[in-house]
Amino acid sequence: MNDNPVKDKAKSQVPKTPVNALSAQGDPVPPKSINRRIDLSVQKDPSEVKPLLSTETAAERADSNQQKEENHQLTSSGWGESDDTVQFSLVADRLHIKVANWLMLCGLAQDAEILWNFAKFVMERGGIYFMVIYWFMLFVLVCPVLHMELFVGQWCQSGIVKTMRSYGKGFEFIGIIIMILLFFRAAVGIHYSYPIAKHIFNLIDEPEATVTCTLNTTSLKFARYCVSLVNDMKCKKDKGSGFIYYGTRCTDNTNQIITVTSIAGFYAEGLRSIEPPTEYDVQRLLYIFVICLVIVAIGVTRFTVVRYVVAIVFAFYSVIFLAMVIPFFSMSDSISSMMHSLLIATTPESLFEFKTYFYALLHAIKSGGLGLSAFLCASSFRSRGANSFLMTYMTILVNVLFGLISVFYFLCIINAANHNVPMFSKHSDGVEGFDFIFGTLTEIFIAREKSVAWLILYNFAVYLTSVSAFCGCLISLYGFVRDHAQNDRRLWMSFTTVIYALAIFVYSSLGGWVETAEEWRRISRHMFTMSIYIIVASMVVVFIHIYGAREYIIDLCEVFVLEEGQSPVRSATNSWQFAVFNVVPFLYLIIQANVMPATLRQHSRLENVWSDSLTKVVINALGIIVVISFGWRLYNNVKDDKGLSSFFTITPEHISYKRISSGWKTSRKSKDAEDT
Repeated sequence: MNDNPVKDKAKSQVPKTPVNALSAQGDPVPPKSINRRIDLSVQKDPSEVKPLLSTETAAERADSNQQKEENHQLTSSGWGESDDTVQFSLVADRLHIKVANWLMLCGLAQDAEILWNFAKFVMERGGIYFMVIYWFMLFVLVCPVLHMELFVGQWCQSGIVKTMRSYGKGFEFIGIIIMILLFFRAAVGIHYSYPIAKHIFNLIDEPEATVTCTLNTTSLKFARYCVSLVNDMKCKKDKGSGFIYYGTRCTDNTNQIITVTSIAGFYAEGLRSIEPPTEYDVQRLLYIFVICLVIVAIGVTRFTVVRYVVAIVFAFYSVIFLAMVIPFFSMSDSISSMMHSLLIATTPESLFEFKTYFYALLHAIKSGGLGLSAFLCASSFRSRGANSFLMTYMTILVNVLFGLISVFYFLCIINAANHNVPMFSKHSDGVEGFDFIFGTLTEIFIAREKSVAWLILYNFAVYLTSVSAFCGCLISLYGFVRDHAQNDRRLWMSFTTVIYALAIFVYSSLGGWVETAEEWRRISRHMFTMSIYIIVASMVVVFIHIYGAREYIIDLCEVFVLEEGQSPVRSATNSWQFAVFNVVPFLYLIIQANVMPATLRQHSRLENVWSDSLTKVVINALGIIVVISFGWRLYNNVKDDKGLSSFFTITPEHISYKRISSGWKTSRKSKDAEDT
């Protein structure tokens, strides 16, 4: 015990750290574990006090105090380090946390299937014109919404359920729905990781047999329709340049267009399907059981472990994806031929087609990671005064960079196939996403006699990104336990993780039955892909329109500087974003109304479950609800908060409740004075 009364008095005046305060890693930090050392000779400079709209506010000063406490802890550790060494280690520690957070956000949005589909869309929907329209949609219609999601998460410092409840008790169900959809996304990611693992073992065992019509057992029953680039190369070498492999033999196809089906589609379908007479895929069940054990092992640890798992997986995928430029560039003849293929695909007519803009916005929303990538929950573990605006731009720029690289690789594939764009489209017709990764990439590498080691490395990276989809739902569970468990959080998180893994195992086991496997895959996949747009529209309505644009801009001013006339690219408080927020809900609902019926028509069995007419009624009803929400906001501005209106107003759990409630009291007093 310290006998110095002066130091004891100084320590008693230091603000106490709340019990539920989180460290930079997102774990509770007991107040007694912080060793504070107060320098009584240092006086507070009056210039340090900043107004509300300055860059350093109450939230940031709280983070600054935390940094000082960490510095005091380091300097009092007894190692005798110099101040420069301690400061450098502190800065390095915070820097690596920022990098880990950035990699985590990029990893949560990363999807190899969407990445390759973008390159395919570019070649089919207008080439350069499609890329320009996509970038416009990404920066104008996606970037402000993505920043809103990141900022709200770190400002409220709570998970999706508590955050939605803090904006109004009536919105809590939206947070629950988002957590359920994250569960479906995790189940689909684990489901697709199994055929990727099988594909990797096939590449190690006998790579040429996977994409050769004469060796692949899957294609025997479709032998008369099978075509493979590997067999084409052999026919051209043996018979001449005008011959291709078709109908179990080499055929002269110089001036004839025939209907073909690529071996890539057959092979990918064989990886996913369960062939009779097998009624249940026991190997898949055992695989899912092992993955569930991994989920439990990761979930019972701290949030820091999950963050670094996602960050390391994304970093590994990025390194392998960038390194793939070596084999891809070596298989192309020249840059000029690749540009020629891109110019052929660049058609001005695409500018006058609705589908060009529709698919550009569709892909921008999916690749941006809006709504169902657990961005809001993940950002809630960052400090409240962190720069969410810079983090948003860094995430978007990574998206743009990877998209450009995927287009470059796709052009290399077209050039390596020795076909023009229409001919290659014929070979790869209907082969998208994971089927493209399984089949077409393997076809090209085997046909061009490239090292299979590159394929194994890349497919392993794709496997990690697919199976790590469970981390998004796991992060949302961390946020839920942090918000609702007052004591024994580690124990509650362990219990929640076991329940989560058990639910994944039971639900995923339904995908192992022969009769239900295909429909299970489609329903699970479309459960969240068809819900992204309505979820994002709901977030914008709640966080901006019902909460109030004025209150949102005041919250932004607690972290960012409010400057008039500043460029929207450089300012997080620019008013242009509210014009986007006014358009986004209706625009996203239009997309929702078009995507859902089209998807149901594509899969007839799903259409029987949910008919088109019923879908349109539901979508129109949701649109009416959004319109009513706007009207309800106007109603709240002119009426006192009574009855049902309080069900859709912020609760005391919201960080800005005191400020807003004091404004309500002031307005009521002024109104009463006017009436008097």
